[in-house]
Amino acid sequence: MKYDEYLKSDRWSILSSIAKHLAGYRCSVCGGAEIQLETHHRAYRNLGKPAEIDDLTVLCSTCHGIFHNEGAIPKAPEYQESEAESLRRIAANQRRANECLTRF
Repeated sequence: MKYDEYLKSDRWSILSSIAKHLAGYRCSVCGGAEIQLETHHRAYRNLGKPAEIDDLTVLCSTCHGIFHNEGAIPKAPEYQESEAESLRRIAANQRRANECLTRF
């Protein structure tokens, strides 16, 4: 399946919704809420696999545009997490995503 077709699939719709929920419906860069949020692949190594949720981040349309036009942008200091927090978040996200995907 081509990537643009994948982005129209039910699986992607579910994963995108899960990612936004796990991000607290906030941009992971600027922390903005109540704006248009987009789910972005940080990497494609797990595309279509259960671990795909770990490769996703949620960005507002402004930060997403900056990322694609200018390259990676750093997180605001108040939204950075320690390595231990990151590992705990990834493990929790993986468990939740797997639970949701087994129902799909």
